[in-house]
Amino acid sequence: MPGETATVDNDVLFKMACFGLLNELPDAVDVPSPSLYVLGAARFVVGKLIKTSQRVVDRDNANAAFEAFLGSVSEIEPSDNELSLSTRIEELAIERGLDLHAGESQLCAVSIMRAMSLLITGDKHAIISIETLFDTLEELSYLNDRVMCLEQIILTLVIKLGHEAVRQKVCPSSKVDTAIAICCGCALSSQSRESMVDGLRSYIRALRQEAPRPLCTTS
Repeated sequence: MPGETATVDNDVLFKMACFGLLNELPDAVDVPSPSLYVLGAARFVVGKLIKTSQRVVDRDNANAAFEAFLGSVSEIEPSDNELSLSTRIEELAIERGLDLHAGESQLCAVSIMRAMSLLITGDKHAIISIETLFDTLEELSYLNDRVMCLEQIILTLVIKLGHEAVRQKVCPSSKVDTAIAICCGCALSSQSRESMVDGLRSYIRALRQEAPRPLCTTS
């Protein structure tokens, strides 16, 4: 969608790089590469994770994909006002015993204050935490129908690229994400398109039941 913008969290960057699908992200979310925004710290956090995580099968290709992606997107640093809002979000999450870490809180604040179209995250707990805090912090209402999960991205790619193409990318790195590996049938000799689509949609429906307001309705 020309003119739309999105923030992308580190979890999505890491997993999509490991899957060899990071270069497909702009098309999957329909946002041009320069309009995708990552935190400046992602370069170091994700880079280190690719180099050290035992879940990574092909470090060289994952790192190359990540570096190439960084060269095509926009890096941002939160402003003082955004850091103030992210601190409020994080403090409320701590008070409520919710799993919403500093990076996700910063992405929420940046997305809200810069009027981003989407916040793309692979953290299910963060999405549920946003839902839980919706009625506590007025600013979070901006994120209504603006948060996209990783399973929605993978589902879109299955539809766009074909289920076998996605399965061949995901399954060599099945340890990166258990839910997606199960949906792709990575423990099986084969998996039908119908089964993959049904599995991903089932996961998305279950998440939407827990976070009906922030989770976007694109898939």
